[in-house]
Amino acid sequence: MKLSEMPLFEKIDKQTLLRPIAEVSPKLQMNGSTEAILSDCAGVCDYAADLIRLSAGGKILTFRGSDLQLMQLDGGEAVIHGQIVSVEYR
Repeated sequence: MKLSEMPLFEKIDKQTLLRPIAEVSPKLQMNGSTEAILSDCAGVCDYAADLIRLSAGGKILTFRGSDLQLMQLDGGEAVIHGQIVSVEYR
């Protein structure tokens, strides 16, 4: 049986597989309102106790809150701790 005939698999076109990295969406995991883990982070744009802006996937993620700290920025993964009130993706 061919892969394309298997019911559990969808056919993926070449354009989906070869899309530019800038089009890849970052993955954001929120653990309550006190921790955020962001994959595919490219760098820090702004950093303060009430606002952290990170570049990811060709966009900017803005975290607002209080006592915000960038605990880790390693291998494209960023970890933010503090009281996170909002997250904006533009």
